[in-house]
Amino acid sequence: MKTAEEAENQLYEVLAKCPVFSLNFGENLDARFDPPKIFNEYLVPYYKKRVAQLHKAKKFCFIHMDGSLKPLLPHINDAGFDGVEGATPLPQGDITLEELKEVLGDTILIDGIPMLSFLPHCSYKELEEYTIKVLNFFTLI
Repeated sequence: MKTAEEAENQLYEVLAKCPVFSLNFGENLDARFDPPKIFNEYLVPYYKKRVAQLHKAKKFCFIHMDGSLKPLLPHINDAGFDGVEGATPLPQGDITLEELKEVLGDTILIDGIPMLSFLPHCSYKELEEYTIKVLNFFTLI
């Protein structure tokens, strides 16, 4: 991790100065590949450092996570991200929408609609109803 961190120092200096508001950590994490022990020991400290660095530059930081997330999501808030993108509830992922909301708290969910909802077996009405449910769960108003 130290070698990777050192190699990326210059990249994060450039990212902090770039004229964009938000940055996506395109990790595509899955608990089957990064179990909680590895996630907490190696990744969370790294994310904390990088997110803090980017927050100083007034950047909104979010991370892409999908797949098997249930074991990881309770720890994601420790990393300091403003949002989680791609966290996929059942039937595609391994967590319910209700559990996702409970775990994320005030962390913003970006997307949250299973890709399966866009396939032909799902009607437009079902997609619309699910989208409204997601919006109701995660809207701060």
